[in-house]
Amino acid sequence: MAQAKLTDPHGLVVRPDVSLGQLTPGAPSRLVLVPGSRQCTAVLLADPRVHQLLEATLEAEGYVAALAPQPPSGRVSQPAGDSSTRFLAQGETPIADFVEQLVTLTAI
Repeated sequence: MAQAKLTDPHGLVVRPDVSLGQLTPGAPSRLVLVPGSRQCTAVLLADPRVHQLLEATLEAEGYVAALAPQPPSGRVSQPAGDSSTRFLAQGETPIADFVEQLVTLTAI
């Protein structure tokens, strides 16, 4: 089965490592990338598994990044504590710079 992919206008292709169905409920990821369109984000956030993944990732000090001018405010509950530095939105940052920032943050 073909994996879904996101291609931006600059040719950047993002492919998931695993599908939502392959995730262990509540298991954190190092980085969760939320696609940029409001419609796509709304569809994802309608799934409780996405909320579990985002919350588990933030609690485990992972990162949630949104390819969007603004984060999906009010739709993702953030855990107590300082997770705000782990919830990133592209905003006005050029895509290449944002991707470089994400790679730097998650480099092992």
